[in-house]
Amino acid sequence: MNVEQKKSKSNHMYLKLLLCLAFLVPTIQLVAQSVADFTPLVNPSTLRQHVEVLASDSIEGRETAEPGMRKAVDYVEKQFESFGLKPAFGSSFRQEVPFVKWKTNAYKVAYGKQEYVAGKDFYMTPPAQTNQIFVSSKAFWECAIDTVPTKSETLKKGVVLLLTSHVKNITNDSLNNLINASIKKLSELQPVAILVERDFSGEREKRQIRRMDSGMLSLVKNENSNQPPVCYISPGVYRSLKKRSKQDKKTIGPVIHTKENFTVRVNGLRTTCYNVGGILPGGDNKAEHIVVTAHLDHLGKRDSVIYYGADDDGSGCAAVMNLAAAFAEAKRQGVVLKRSILFLLFTGEEKGLLGSTYFTENTPIPMEQTVANLNMDMIGRVDTVSRKDNRYVYIIGSDKMSKDLHQLSESTNNACCQINLDYTYNDESHPMRLYYRSDHYSFVKKGVPAIFYFTGLHDDYHKPTDTADKLDYVKTASIAQLVFSTTWELANRPARITVDQAP
Repeated sequence: MNVEQKKSKSNHMYLKLLLCLAFLVPTIQLVAQSVADFTPLVNPSTLRQHVEVLASDSIEGRETAEPGMRKAVDYVEKQFESFGLKPAFGSSFRQEVPFVKWKTNAYKVAYGKQEYVAGKDFYMTPPAQTNQIFVSSKAFWECAIDTVPTKSETLKKGVVLLLTSHVKNITNDSLNNLINASIKKLSELQPVAILVERDFSGEREKRQIRRMDSGMLSLVKNENSNQPPVCYISPGVYRSLKKRSKQDKKTIGPVIHTKENFTVRVNGLRTTCYNVGGILPGGDNKAEHIVVTAHLDHLGKRDSVIYYGADDDGSGCAAVMNLAAAFAEAKRQGVVLKRSILFLLFTGEEKGLLGSTYFTENTPIPMEQTVANLNMDMIGRVDTVSRKDNRYVYIIGSDKMSKDLHQLSESTNNACCQINLDYTYNDESHPMRLYYRSDHYSFVKKGVPAIFYFTGLHDDYHKPTDTADKLDYVKTASIAQLVFSTTWELANRPARITVDQAP
């Protein structure tokens, strides 16, 4: 073989080698792009590290708008920045949420010199459009909740007493809905205040009293809002009003003239806190977003006692941060998913879904470009109420608005995790009605389908004993891995899921 032949053969072999490599490289990339290669990055050790920070003494229980919560916001912001996420709010990872804070000593409800006791005799949902309110009157117009007027000059600038105890054979939820509808109608008639006679034994009433006791927050709304202060009074307070009053002839209902002024005084303070969010930009369909959420706030301190909130919702927050790091690492290795992912932690969930409500009303991402919300709230413990095994998660809401979302959730679990998906709390008739009680519901109200991941209640729920050492981090990691895989599928499927049912 001459030199030219050897050279030709050498070139031929080199071309064959390049051709082989050309076929081999896409295969290597395909393997690297498999969700299974990155799922182990979501792991018990990383989750524990985050929870131990969020549930530490220095963070002081993460109560909204308190110093400990601000430390938690700082921690999450630094994590998102270190992962290389893009700030979700322009140049900032933070979204400022304006609040009015109402502490127990901010309320005064009295009849003459007799002051009533907050939580026992009354509780309030004060107006958010002002930080001060004062109402004093000797005259009330009684309205039965099932005969609320739609038009009357008599009510204007007066105090309305809304009666509810005569309504029988109705569920507590239905009565609450009726009360809310009545308050909305009465507000349009511009009374200076609405008093609602109400039994305080229901779970919703107990939650509202707890919020007021801990320092209730409300979002600052339009200063021109016509929403009057609403004060819920016990049947005992109502009876004392009736006993110490005289009645005129009927107008809408009997007009009560009390002998002394009935006074409602509220003083609130303006304050702020933050939602924290970071975005991992997608590729071809980067305008569309999957939103992965948890709530950063908890109950804070009562005197010197810290309510750590390791499970509620340190577990969900840790999972969001771990997922963000795993997806960011996938992108560093060359994986670009079709859609963007927003990792978002809310303030004010314990105060009534306030942070998520504000976000969906003031979102940097149009709701029509939000494909789905995956929300984790308490995923770190075993439900001591009803089960002992730990290979499960309660799935809430997956089938409410999108058959695609429900089927994707099921198929993803079968492929990656094989966790027992329990739909106990998904039942509309379940008395806890959890579908309406975590941040995903703020997205649902805007037409965005959502899944709420939850592992149930336990003896440490909303107690100082909800500490980091009690979480099952292997269990938490298995659920976080399911959410990771579900997010991956939602972000990378050819077509976005279809919304085929109303909220």
